[in-house]
Amino acid sequence: MSVNSTDPKEFIAKAILDAEEAVKKFINYSDSLIVQVKNNSLTKMALDDCKDMMNYAIDSLQASYSNVTSNELRNINDRINDLRTWLSAVISYQQSCLDGFEHDDDMKGTLQKGIVDASELTCNALTIVTKLVHILPKFGIQFNITNTRKLLFAEKNGYPPWFSAKDRHLLAKIDNNNLKPNVVVAKDGSGQFKTIAAALAAAPKNSNVRYVIYIKAGIYNEYITVGKQYTNILMYGDGPRKTIVTGSKGVKKGGGITTWQTATFSAIGNGFIAKSMGFRNTAGPKKHQAVALRVQSDKSVFFNCRMDAYQDTLYNQANRQFFRNCIISGTIDFIFGDSPTFIQNSLLIVRRPMDNQFNTITAQGKDFIGHGRNFLQLLSWSPYWET
Repeated sequence: MSVNSTDPKEFIAKAILDAEEAVKKFINYSDSLIVQVKNNSLTKMALDDCKDMMNYAIDSLQASYSNVTSNELRNINDRINDLRTWLSAVISYQQSCLDGFEHDDDMKGTLQKGIVDASELTCNALTIVTKLVHILPKFGIQFNITNTRKLLFAEKNGYPPWFSAKDRHLLAKIDNNNLKPNVVVAKDGSGQFKTIAAALAAAPKNSNVRYVIYIKAGIYNEYITVGKQYTNILMYGDGPRKTIVTGSKGVKKGGGITTWQTATFSAIGNGFIAKSMGFRNTAGPKKHQAVALRVQSDKSVFFNCRMDAYQDTLYNQANRQFFRNCIISGTIDFIFGDSPTFIQNSLLIVRRPMDNQFNTITAQGKDFIGHGRNFLQLLSWSPYWET
């Protein structure tokens, strides 16, 4: 990286742009490999997954660039956590891309070589952001450093600092049966929609305000993806044992599906909230990795929810997440990923694994010491609640 400027803002922005350009080159490189794997559907699926993840990486890099260029550096301490979260998410996507090729060592090795520039440049950008508190004074820029090390979770009413009072008020309205949803989903036809997918498709895109979907009691056999275009969605049900989204996809050796694709419910659009819902994957232990809930939505929140599966139940892929009063059950690595995740007042249930298997609750791949991800913090253990 080279930049002919003494302006530190340009220096930081250039580091982010270099990482973005490297990610774009890697996408083109991975596209060129698809023609080589016409007869290997699993590897082709993994390459498609990889491309999707790299596009999410570009979104995070562009958000980081905009954050830096549109604000004064002296106020950057208020945005350090945002920058570290988004740049760390890029590293998470890069690693998740490679993780999809456990079945194909040759292709994984090829991609590891191809992604080196993108990985190193992203790490460079993250290192610069992480050390800004020490770098900026050398440019004569002074700022209030009291908040630069503010935790992603603060003991303020037991909520993360990014979870707004307005959203907390909305959740209280649900508890008091005093919230009027935008739409209602009911299998018996008593709502505007019979499926969650149909209700989601009708939601506004890129919304800055909450869009509330009430899902009445029922077993919803659907695979749901809250895409990145569906921001600030709030879904709530009649209870985690009453409103349940269920699926049964599992990897199983030679099964032709990646872990990423097994998720029953995927939350991608930022600001997603779920309350009083169940998410489950009934594939069973013999199908190995089988995700019930995959989350990469930044500033996402789950209250009084239940996630049931066996291996890889809850995939906290990237960005900030908060779980309260939830139940999570599984056997192997049933809470895994790279996001800074906080689980409060919740119950983890360790299920019986297959013979010759051992229970492990969490798994995280952390390759870079500057990676801004305290993967998992369990807070204020207490008995679970359900409705």
